[in-house]
Amino acid sequence: MKKNKIIKYIITNTMLLVIIYFFLYFEKRICLLYNIFNIPCPGCGLTRSMICLLNGNILMSIRYNIITIPLILTYIIFSVWYIFDMIKIKNTLGNFIEKNKKKILIISILIFIISVIKNLNNPLLY
Repeated sequence: MKKNKIIKYIITNTMLLVIIYFFLYFEKRICLLYNIFNIPCPGCGLTRSMICLLNGNILMSIRYNIITIPLILTYIIFSVWYIFDMIKIKNTLGNFIEKNKKKILIISILIFIISVIKNLNNPLLY
């Protein structure tokens, strides 16, 4: 059972990467906020930022979108934690999130606000 969950998790993440690559390959913008109002959302520039980061250009990555590095670190930590929980059949990640949900929400809102302010003034996203 837990092997199936791990396989589903890996497949889901692989599909996400394929979708991102598809839009990057065809140079399409999927941001509805930008397409309707012509202003970047907090997530605008994330794909370009990740590409810069994967190429080792950390400063350009931060210039495209400031939340990329915290987002990737959080994703990696929570993914590894989730897989270990599935292997050990425990729920330590769920317990951590439940115990700290107010703190997580406040940090998420602050990161969101910082990203909105930075993206509105970011000439790379227009």
